[in-house]
Amino acid sequence: MSHPATPAPPQAPQRPERPPHPGPGDARRVAEDLIALSRNTSRGLAHATPSSSGADTSPDQLGKSADDRVDYWYRLGLRNAYAQAAGLLIAPAAAADPFTVAERITTRIDAGVTDIAELSSAAYGSTHAQPGAALEWHGERAFAARHGDRSPAERDYGMRWGPRGDQRITLRPDDTGDRGLLYLYDPTWDEYALLAADVTRGAVEAAFRDAIEIHIHLDPATFARIVEQHAVTDESRVPDQGRPPMEVQL
Repeated sequence: MSHPATPAPPQAPQRPERPPHPGPGDARRVAEDLIALSRNTSRGLAHATPSSSGADTSPDQLGKSADDRVDYWYRLGLRNAYAQAAGLLIAPAAAADPFTVAERITTRIDAGVTDIAELSSAAYGSTHAQPGAALEWHGERAFAARHGDRSPAERDYGMRWGPRGDQRITLRPDDTGDRGLLYLYDPTWDEYALLAADVTRGAVEAAFRDAIEIHIHLDPATFARIVEQHAVTDESRVPDQGRPPMEVQL
């Protein structure tokens, strides 16, 4: 006599795999999408409106009906909310307060800027969005007279920086190899500029990792500010050994 087949025990449901943790590149793409939403929502708003709240501009200028006023404030709120969300993502890499980053975005939108690359660059604090950070340029001989000749031990960080994407950032290490002078070379004018007189290699390497995730042609002055931020963090982790603080030239 045959026996009935024993039913298989029920299997526990499989747990779905945890999605991978988003990397810096993912955050950058999401931030650019949020900037685009902020820009798109802003279309039709008065560019003279203050970027943070619009409290100083009467909505009656945009229409006398209640519907017009409600629509205006609703879209202004959306525009600012998208910019603030982008600010939260960008703030760690830009070494800035999220509200400050959001203000950079909405200020450029209010000025009529629509290009996403320019808005993104402004969010990270590039100098064309924040005029006034000027570098002091010198010819090769004048720069060498101030800071010495090139060294075979120098470490180049690519000829990709600046508005034309052709400026080179270089670290010239001291005798220890742990610190050095950070400078910039512009091939168009064949000139050099000092970015930092005394900086740790670790701060420059960390800034370089951040910079390649921010923008392929990041402004060198912004790069120097990121280096400074990492240098401050590094100095706070080690006991004071009498070294002077890093000097950033902007």
